Parts: sequence; C-alpha cells; structure tokens
Amino acid sequence: MSVYIDHIHLRRLRGTGAELNLKRLARDINIIHGPNGVGKSTLALALQEVLWPGSTELARPSLDAELDVDGTPWRVRIEAGYAEHDGPGGARPDLGSADRRTRYLLALHDLVVPDSQTDAAFAAHVLRESLGGHDLDAVAATLGFYAKPTQPQGLKKEVREAKHARQAALERARALEAERQDLARLRTEREHAKRARQEANILDRAREFVQARQKLEHARADMEAFPAVMELLRGNEKETLDDLESRKGDLDGKISREEREIERIGRVISERLFPGGTPDPARRGHWKGLVEQAEDVERTLRDVQADRIKAEVALRELDVRLAETAGAAEVTGISRDMATTLDRLFREWVSLQGRETVLRQQQQALEMRRVELDEPAAKGENVARGRERMSTDALHAAITRLEDWLRAPKEAQAAESAIWWVVLLAGLLAVTGILAFLWAGPLFLAAPALALVLLILFWRRKRPAEASRRSDVERMWNGTEVPAPAAWTEQEVVKTLRMLLGQVVEDKRRNDEQLDIGARLEKVAEDMVHARQERAHLASQMEALGREMGFPLTQRGADDDESLTARGIWLLSVSEELVLRGTLSARLTEAQAAESAAEEQLRKLLDELGVLSDVLDLDSVPDSASAARAALEQLQARIQELDAAKQERDASTRKLEDEWRPEREDVESRIIKLFEDLGLNSGDEAALIRLLEAHEAWKEAGTALRVAEAQVQQAEERLHAETRPEGMEPVEALLACPVPELEDQMQRARERAATYDDLVDRIGKITLRMGAAVDNQEVAQAAMKLDAAKEKLQHAVDDNVRSVIGNEIVRFVRDKTVEDTLPQVFVRARELLASFTAGALELVLDLTPEQPRFLAKTDGSSTARPVAELSVGERVQLLMAVRMAFLEQEETSPLPLILDEALGTTDDVRARAIVSALMDLAGRGRQLFYFTAQTDEVAKWMEVLGRLDGAVEDRVMDLAAVRRGSASEAAPLPTSGATWSEPDIPAPGGQDYITYGRRLGVPGIRPHEEGIDAVHIWHVLEGSDDVYRLLRRRVETVGQYRVLARAAHPVTGSSADRDAVLARVDLLDDAMSLWKRGRGRPLTRDVLQEAPGVSDRKLDEVWALTRQKEYDARALIDGLEAGEVSRFREDKREELRGYLEEKGFIAGEDPLSAEDALMELQARHPDAGVSCIERVVSVLWRTEP
Repeated sequence: MSVYIDHIHLRRLRGTGAELNLKRLARDINIIHGPNGVGKSTLALALQEVLWPGSTELARPSLDAELDVDGTPWRVRIEAGYAEHDGPGGARPDLGSADRRTRYLLALHDLVVPDSQTDAAFAAHVLRESLGGHDLDAVAATLGFYAKPTQPQGLKKEVREAKHARQAALERARALEAERQDLARLRTEREHAKRARQEANILDRAREFVQARQKLEHARADMEAFPAVMELLRGNEKETLDDLESRKGDLDGKISREEREIERIGRVISERLFPGGTPDPARRGHWKGLVEQAEDVERTLRDVQADRIKAEVALRELDVRLAETAGAAEVTGISRDMATTLDRLFREWVSLQGRETVLRQQQQALEMRRVELDEPAAKGENVARGRERMSTDALHAAITRLEDWLRAPKEAQAAESAIWWVVLLAGLLAVTGILAFLWAGPLFLAAPALALVLLILFWRRKRPAEASRRSDVERMWNGTEVPAPAAWTEQEVVKTLRMLLGQVVEDKRRNDEQLDIGARLEKVAEDMVHARQERAHLASQMEALGREMGFPLTQRGADDDESLTARGIWLLSVSEELVLRGTLSARLTEAQAAESAAEEQLRKLLDELGVLSDVLDLDSVPDSASAARAALEQLQARIQELDAAKQERDASTRKLEDEWRPEREDVESRIIKLFEDLGLNSGDEAALIRLLEAHEAWKEAGTALRVAEAQVQQAEERLHAETRPEGMEPVEALLACPVPELEDQMQRARERAATYDDLVDRIGKITLRMGAAVDNQEVAQAAMKLDAAKEKLQHAVDDNVRSVIGNEIVRFVRDKTVEDTLPQVFVRARELLASFTAGALELVLDLTPEQPRFLAKTDGSSTARPVAELSVGERVQLLMAVRMAFLEQEETSPLPLILDEALGTTDDVRARAIVSALMDLAGRGRQLFYFTAQTDEVAKWMEVLGRLDGAVEDRVMDLAAVRRGSASEAAPLPTSGATWSEPDIPAPGGQDYITYGRRLGVPGIRPHEEGIDAVHIWHVLEGSDDVYRLLRRRVETVGQYRVLARAAHPVTGSSADRDAVLARVDLLDDAMSLWKRGRGRPLTRDVLQEAPGVSDRKLDEVWALTRQKEYDARALIDGLEAGEVSRFREDKREELRGYLEEKGFIAGEDPLSAEDALMELQARHPDAGVSCIERVVSVLWRTEP
C-alpha cells in the first residue's frame, strides 16, 4: 500500500503565525527550505499529524490535507485537534500504529542524541533472529577455553633459576679442588706482601712530607711577589659590571622595541587616517540621517513591490480565465498552447496600439502647443491691448527707463526740502539780526538781507534741475514701441514696470518650452518608428499563428498598415474580462510607477551616500541601505580604532620618556663610577679583567700558602703515625733523601705489596668455600630440579595452546553462525553504512544477550566502538543506515519519510552517498520530505536532481516565500560554489604503478603498528586507474575495501575483480604474519614505564640504552646483563625479561629470512603470481624484487 500527501493546508497552528498552503506536492522528493523560525519543524510534525492524528506534540491544530492511498483519494480535515476523514468508508486509513511514527521522522537533533531504547530494540530484534538459541559462550567457559589464558611466568622463572643453579654447582665443584692445593703458598706470599706494604706506607709518608715542605717554600715566594694593592679589590667587580651592562642592554632593547612599537602605531594611525581628514560629527550625523531615509525608502519599496506582485498575480489569473473562455465552438481547433500564445500576442497588440495612440496624442498635443507658442497674439497678454509683441531689447530699455524715473525725487520731497531751508534761514536771520543789533547796530542789518537773496537764487536753480529728470524720461518714451503708462504717476509706472518684467519672464519661458517641445517631438517620432517596427514584427508572428490556426488574424489596409481581422477582433471581444483586466493593468501601472519612484529615490540617496566609499577607500559604493549602514558602522569603528591607536602611542611615549630612558642614564652613570673608583679609564674592561685575574691569582696564592702549611703539618703527623718495620732505616735518614730516590724505593715496595689484598681475598674465599663445601650431590640435585621445572612449564604451555585454539574455534563457529543467519534488515543496514562512509565504518552487532546494541568498527581498527563514542557525523550516518534499513525491510507500506536537517553534520562525499540512497527509496515508491535552512544544501540537491533528468518527480519550495505568497522575494539560491566537494587526487597520466604510488606518497607497511585493514589500498591493487578511481571515492585503506566488497558495492568492481583483490589481501596478511615471526615489537617509553622491574629512578638510563639498541627488547636485556646500566639488579632484569616475552617484545624464535618467506608464501598461495609475491616480500623485507 503506497501513501502520498498531495496537498496540505495549515489553517491555524500554534507557533506558525499566518496560515500555510502547500499545493501540488511531489510524489517522490520535496525539498523544503527557509530560514530558522519559518516553521519547517512544525510543518514536519503537521505532515505526521495528517497520517496519525493526535499523536504529535502539536496543540489543537487545524489543517486540511489530501492523500493518495493506493490510488484512492482521501481528504483529512482536523479542526482544533478533532480529525475527520473523507474517503471510502469514512474511517481513517490503516497506516499502522502511531508508536512507529518516529521511525519516519529523521531529525538531526534526534540522531545526534539518539533514543537508546529505540536503537536497543532494533539490535534486540536482529539478535533474536540471528543466534538460534545456542549458548556458545557457556560451552567455552565449561571447557576452559579463553582468548587470553594466564601466562606461566612463575614456571618460566623457575626454569631459568634451575639452569643457573645447576651451572653454579658444577663450577663450584671443579674450582674447589684446585683452590685447596694453593692455600699454603698463598699464605707465605701474603706475609711478604704485608711487610712490603708497611715499608711502602713509610716511604710514601716521607715523600709526602718532603714534597709538602717544598710546596710551602714555593707558596711563600709566590705570595711575596704580589703588590699590596690587591687587598683593595673585592673580586666581584666584573660581575657587577656584567649586571650593569646586561641591565643596560635590556633597557636598550626595551627602548628599541618601544620605539619600533611607536613607529608601528604611527603606521597604523597613518593607515587609519582618512584621505580628506576625519569626518566631523555633523557630516556623520548627516550620513546617518541619509541611511535612515534609505532604510525607510527600502521598506516602502518592499511594500510597493508587494502591491505590484498582487496585481500581477490577479492579472495572471484573469488571463487564465480568458484563455478558458476562448475555447468556444468557433475556436475548438485552438490548442491550449496556441490559446496562450494568442492571448499573449493580443495583449501585446493592444498594448502596442495603446502606445501608438498615446504617442500620436502626445505628438498632436505637442504640435498644438508649439503652434500656440508660435502665435502668441491670438491669446497672449498683449492681445488685450491690441499691440504687437515687443522685442526683448525694447523691453529691457523700457524697464531701465522706468527704473530711472522711479529713482528721480518726487515734488513733495522737493517741497519738504524747501520748507526745511526756509526754517533754517529764518532762524539764521533772527540770530544774525539780534547779534547785529547788539554789537554793530543798524549797519549790520544788511547782512541777513543779502543771505536771503542768495538762498532764493539757489532754490530756484535747484528745483528745475530735479524736475527735469522725470520730464526727460517721459519725453524720450514717446519714441519707443513700448506702450507708455496710463498716467505718469508712481502707481501706474510701477504697474507698467511689473507688466514689462512679467513679459520678459514669459518670453524666457516660451523659448525654453519651445526647445523642450522640439526635443520631445523628436523622441516621440523615434518611439513611433520603434512602435511601427514592433507592430510589424508582432503582425508577422500573428500571421504565422493565424496560418497555424487556419484563419488570418491580421490584415493589411490601403495605407499598408496592419490591423486585426473580424475574427481576431471577435477573439478579443471578451468585454467584462477585458474591463477587469484594464483596471488591473492600471493598478499594475500605478504600482510599477510607485516602485520606479521609490527605486529612483533610493538610488539618489545611495548616490549621495557613495561619498562613504571615498572616505573609507572602498572598492565599490553601497548598493543598498544595509550596505550603507555597514559602511557607516565601519567608518565609526575606524574612527574608534584611530583614537585607540593614538592613546596607545601616547602611553608608549610616556613610558619611554618617563621610565626607561632615565633608568638607562642611571645605569650608565653607575658604570662610569665603577671604573673611576678603581682608577681605570671609563669603559676599559680589558684593564679591569687583567686586574681581576691578578686578584684571583693573589687569592689562589694565599690559599696555596695556607694549604701548603696545613699539608706540611698533616704529612708530619701521618709520618710519625706509621709503624716502622724492623730493619728499616730511621725516619730522619729518609727525610734527608731527595724525592726521586724516595719514589724509587716506594715503587719497589709497592710492587712487592701489590698482591696483598688479592692474596687475603683469595685465602678467605678458599677457606670459606672449604668450610661450606658439600660433595657432588649438589650438582645432581640441581639437575633434578631443572628437569622438574621444564616438565611443569611444558604442561602449562600445552594447556594454554589448547585453550587458545578452543576459544578460536568457538569464536569462529559463533561468528559464522551469526553471519549466516543475520536477517536481511541487518545486512541492508551494513550495506547502507558501507556506502555512506566509503567503507570507513562497518556495522557490528554486539551479541551480548542481556544488552544487545549496535557497534561500529573503524577502518584499520580491530575493536568496535559503541554509538556514543563515535563522532557526531559518524553517529548520524550509522543511525540513518539502521533506521532506513528497517523502513525498507520491516514495514508493510512505504509511508512518507521526513528528514529534518539530517545531513547537517555530514561531509560532501558521505552526504552524496546518503542522497543516492534516498533517491533509490524515492524511486521505489516512497515520498520524501527534506527540510533544511542551508541554501547550499538545496543547491546540491538540485544538482543531483538535475542530473536525473526527470527520472524522479521533485519540487523545491522556499517556505518563507510560500508564506509571503511569492518566491520572488525569497533569498536566491547560490548559483556557484554549492557543489559536492571532490578529493584532490592527481590522475595517473600514463605513469607506471610504482611511480604513481610514489607520486601519491603511499606510506610503507608497518606490521607491528598496524593491521591489514590499515594498509594503503595501493599495496593490493595492480592498476593505477583502479587506485585513482578508489581514492576519488575516498576509499584509501584495505579495511574500507573489504567492508565495501562484503556489501558488493559497485565501487569495488565486478565479482572477479573483488576476488582477485581479496586474494592479494590474504597474501599480504600472511606475509605480514611471517614478517612478525621472530621479530619482537619495538619498545616505547610508555612500555618501559609500565613494565615491572624498571623503577622511576632507572627509567631514563634504561630508555637511553633502549634508543642505543634501536628499540630492540632482546638487545636491551643483553645490555643489562653486560652491566651497561650500573647497579641494575638481576632479579629486576629477569622480571623485565619475562614481561617483555609475555607482551611479545621478545620473540621466542629467529626471524624468517626473505628467501624462506618467499618459499612459504608460494606454498600457501600457489595461484598467486611469482611477481606479486616477490613484490610483497620486497616491500616488507626491504629487498629488491
């Protein structure tokens, strides 16, 4: 039974905001993407709510859905959590228990933190079908079969001790008889040596006394040779000088570093400086205001775009209805595509006719306006006055004369001036008359009369001059073409002046408008030519379409102009729809105009904000409000960095000037004072060193004198303390002899006494051995103990061999039984995991009955790890493989599978393999929903889907765009860079196999450090192209290949190819085992640190010897036996030997040679080629093939 979800409508759902309607869902693969918080996870739960109502975490959802269950349509309606089903019988379709719904939802957060109970249930299911009821572990425990039996270290030690005891007994028995015969002779020689020893001691003491006395005399002479000035030196002047010089050097370094730091900060400041200076806060505030305006305009632009999109959608729906209306009986032969094309051509024809009409109307309006401008007398301002239009020069001259007339003084102003003069004159006459009467009498009364006569003459002359200026203007006006004012009063003159100024402005406007009309007429003519060309092209398309439909749509008139035929007009006469379409078109035009205006306003603001790119020296100007906001924030950050750099420079300058330079000057002054106190030239360090060297010699001479005096006293005391043998010369006679004579006598005496200690030791040992000696029964008892120890060791070794072989047989039977009886679900899960990881992970089942679980064996590792110990990406891949395998093998109906960010932690190569497996699921009739917030993942899905060329039905949906009603505003998918990454593996390029391997840097084989699964795949292949193909699929090791070959993955080639490669793998595995025969594992410091017998105090010495012996454990033990590590106890050495033998660091047999290995491999693998075997041997034994 197949189940598909064709449509889902979320009417009300807590947490999703507005409703969500998804139509025409793909039957195979649906890729649903969008930013976080848009409702992807909620939609995934809603899809499962449709299949199992009431089983999800959604609270009281309200939604509708359409299903297809085995070809039968079903409708599901859920209202506030209550579900109704509209299908056959009305009951809910049987889709299984809701408890299993989590198997169909693979979310990243669930896979990263897996449900241990669910995965344990899967593992228990596999285990129940695999074991068959046989408890092989109990059988092995009953028989005493163990993988790692106890090692008989005590028995080995007992055998070694028995061998040493028998050998020691034999040697003691042989040496006892020979020593007994030499005892008397040795005692006589001991007495002679004893007397010679006493004589040698007396001579040695006498020689010491004579030599000490001579040294004392020399020391006194050396001391007297030094001047008394040496007592003034302390001896530490050089250290003091070195300390001061060192401090000076440190300060010089600090000063230099700080100066460099100041210089660096200066460069930083220079880099941060703005070319035109730091913008002031006012400019920054202005830019901030512009950015805010741009952001407001962008918001307005988005609103206008939304209106435009709504208008476009409504217009598009109307076009669909018009296309359906065109399907009447008269046009039954028109196909849907032809109707769509016809509708488009008609709309273009109408639009083009409208354009031509508008252009013609514009042309007529412009022509009429130009005629009006050319004939101003018909309705201009001058018409009312019945006069001809005046020239510009006449207007300007008239304006100038009227301005002169207005600037001339008025008659009232002249009268006021005359009254002022009369008053002034009256006052002057009155004062003059009074003074004349008082001072000079009646004679001076003539002076005021004279002044009055002069004033009258001046006034009469001035008044006609002022009045003549306005008269001149009025008289000159009569000869001009400009009409004079109605009356030569100030009001009429101002009125006339305003009229003339308006005429000048009107003339200027007329001239500008005429130029503009000319340019617009040219543009209209050009647009009409383009329109006619477009109409001709459109007519040719309609003519071709008419031929295809069987009747013409256009016709050519007498004026060679195309027009619609009656049939074409009839097709166009869908009146009501066209009226509605016109309204929608007008609304769309208004929205487009508003959008253009907003875009233009935004462009102007961004152009004005383009100065930020010059200030910040950016490569491009801001192209959006957000970019402008980022540039403004970058400007502020740069200003802050500049201020911080300046503060740092000031702090460094203060530290340099206030601390380090004064301290350096103080150190320099102390150095100078040191030389001055010693009476030396400043900086003469050589003289100071010579003085100190002489001082050291003076101190040494004093010490030597004191030592010589003490030595003389001690020599004299030792000389008198010695016992002088009888017959020897007196001491006084010996002290009179020269030193060479005393040394000669002493040498002869020492030669005679040299054997004394050896004789005493030999006599004592012989006596001790003779006292404790036993008969020859000791040797026999030691031999019996050795035989008994060997027999017990052999029995223990036989028991261990039986235990190990039995355990291997039990393990083989158990693994083979499980392998042969594993259910298909586990086999499929292992195949999927191998495909996902290119063989890097192998699925393993933990056979513990109490707690079965899935494990993963990593490439090159012999142990399997639980899921919790895997990386996040590996854990997701393993659990996806297991759950997808259960869905494929265990379910009865292929229900829709939902993946939520499931590939978020997977690399490109493994993700591609998982996508291929999902494609295979979709191809077998399962509907898939993949949710993601990563646009690069969507692009990679689209890349894979594009290569399938429609093999599966798919749909890619932007959930955010669906919510807004259109995908045009959604974030676009990346067009480049979002492809599956490939490993950078060089192609062979015709190189031979060995050369290509060296080019790849293939590592050698290290049998002790790695098993066969960790070996590079190059060592088991024969063709460079095969190596290149596998490495491109990230198959690098033998372990990966074996896992993929077990799953018969196509990357491993055909069955014959797999058999050939696996045969070479077995050959190499046997060769590695033969190489390890007789070769102990190399030692490491960690092994020695854990080994018994090596204390922490001796660890460094033993490790140094190990490195000297090239990490060979057997050579290390031989070195310890030879005493190369001092005072290393024998019992500790034997304890270390046993540990290294047990752990495999010391082999119990000799290494196998290359020739013997070649012969044994040929015997084991007779079908393998000789050249193949020789190559394997040459690689491991480092020989030429």
